Amino acid sequence: MLAVNDAVRLAALRVKLRQQNPAADYSGRPTAFFREVLGAEPYGKQMEMHKAVREHPQVAVNGANNTGKDWEAGRIVLWWLKSFRPAKAIIIGPTHRQVAQIVWKEVRLGYHNALRPLGGRMLETPRWDVDDETFALGFATDQPYNIQGHHSPHLLVIVTEAHGMRQDDMEAIKRLNPEKILMTGNPLSLTGEFY
Repeated sequence: MLAVNDAVRLAALRVKLRQQNPAADYSGRPTAFFREVLGAEPYGKQMEMHKAVREHPQVAVNGANNTGKDWEAGRIVLWWLKSFRPAKAIIIGPTHRQVAQIVWKEVRLGYHNALRPLGGRMLETPRWDVDDETFALGFATDQPYNIQGHHSPHLLVIVTEAHGMRQDDMEAIKRLNPEKILMTGNPLSLTGEFY
C-alpha cells in the first residue's frame, strides 16, 4: 500500500509526464517506454524479453508459471501500438481463458495504470482500438482459418501458451507475415514450433 506522501509524489509525476511530449519516439526504446510512459519497472529477464522482440523477428520465451511472461507480453502490446503506425497486435492462444483473463488483463492493467494517457478505446473484451488501422485484439481458436485476415506493415503476434498450439495454427500465424512473433509458454512439449 502506498503511503500518502508516495501517492502525492506519484500523482505529481503523472501530471508532469502528461505535460511532456507524448509523441516521443519509443520504437527502439521499449525499456524507456515501460519506465517513462507506463511507470513500470521490468526486471532483468523481462528487459531481455522486450529487447529480443525489438531485435529479432521471432522470439520464444520458455519459463515457469508466475515468472512475469504475461505481464511483459501485455506491456509489449502497449509499446508496439504506441511506437508504430499503422500497427496491429494479435494475441492468440489455445484457450480463451489464457488470452482474455491472463494476457489481456495485463494489457488493460498497463493501459489504465500508465503515467501518460495512451488514447484509443480500451475494452474489457480483448480489443483496444487506437484507430481503424492501429488496434490490438485477442482470441483463442482451434481452427487455422480463423487466424486469417489480420495484416499490417507492423504486425505483432503474441502466442500465449505456445506449447499448447497446434502446428497448423502456427503455420496460419506465419502466413500472416508478421513483423514480429513472440511466443511464451512452459517447457511442457517436446515437439512443435515452440519447442
